[in-house]
Amino acid sequence: MHDLYDVELGQTVVPTRKGGGPLPGHEEAFDFHPRKPGLLAWGKDHVGGSYCWYTKGHLGQWAIVAYARDGWWESHAMSMSEYLIGIATGSVHCEVPPKRFQGWEMFGVG
Repeated sequence: MHDLYDVELGQTVVPTRKGGGPLPGHEEAFDFHPRKPGLLAWGKDHVGGSYCWYTKGHLGQWAIVAYARDGWWESHAMSMSEYLIGIATGSVHCEVPPKRFQGWEMFGVG
């Protein structure tokens, strides 16, 4: 287990799914922004999950890549707002965020 934010500049990360195997659509090693394509971090949760844009293509095409502290990844082809609302409503399945982040309570509404 390690923290994505501990990766040194210039280092690449090979993305794998939970249970092993390559992350579909991301068989190559991830590099970090400002290199393109690369990961541009935008969030982190209290249990070590990290959330990034995968900066491939035009800005509106960037996928969300979620990294679990246990070392596996998930990818979602959607905007950040679609992802966050999907996590809150349960319409997006992602095992990286803590379960208590799911539901409108994460926004202070409920």
